[in-house]
Amino acid sequence: MGITIDPAFRLVMEVQKMLDDPLNRKIVGAQIRLYRIRRGIEQSTLANSINMTASKLCKIENGTQRISPEDATALSDALSISLDKLLAVSENQDHD
Repeated sequence: MGITIDPAFRLVMEVQKMLDDPLNRKIVGAQIRLYRIRRGIEQSTLANSINMTASKLCKIENGTQRISPEDATALSDALSISLDKLLAVSENQDHD
């Protein structure tokens, strides 16, 4: 009997590799900010709802801190958006 890996967790791990690129971190952070603002949620309110400091959420939204798989899952749940939409980064970006 093999170990099954949750597809959502596998997606987050793949995205973690893409987040090695600082530009991709900025894109994901901007998407998080966009979904938060569209839902009318203050940064501190969202952070508190997932047991994160507002400072950490600010850094994630600004792309200066990588998002952990656990934080990505918590944010997607809190924002009622799928992980694939929240963490969508085009693999064909050309940003030399």
